[in-house]
Amino acid sequence: MLRIKAFAVGGAVMGIAGALHAFYLTYIDPTQFTPILTAYAFMAVIAGGRGSNVGLLLGAGTIMALIEATRFLKDAIPILDSTRLAALRLALIGVGIIVLLIYRPQGLIAEPRLRSRNVVPEDAGGP
Repeated sequence: MLRIKAFAVGGAVMGIAGALHAFYLTYIDPTQFTPILTAYAFMAVIAGGRGSNVGLLLGAGTIMALIEATRFLKDAIPILDSTRLAALRLALIGVGIIVLLIYRPQGLIAEPRLRSRNVVPEDAGGP
């Protein structure tokens, strides 16, 4: 029942976000939502660590910082055209994710582990 409620709340939040997005831009085009956006979101979850909200925010910030910082490679390396720059940016981010998975497979911030105490009831004794 909790999963259904969480799914319903998530769907409502996404609906509100879509409505606000359409209101703000006043125009929606299907080409705005490319598969690479899903890949970026997936990379953010991998980088941040699944199950950690703070890690997800940190991972998203890291991925977006890498994406935006590599835009300036065109100024540093003049032989790059826009096609090669886009390929190089994705390759650098992919290499970064692979290095992160090798050295920190749990992500930047690990998933918090719940601990339970082994409580034995008083009347759980023998016959």
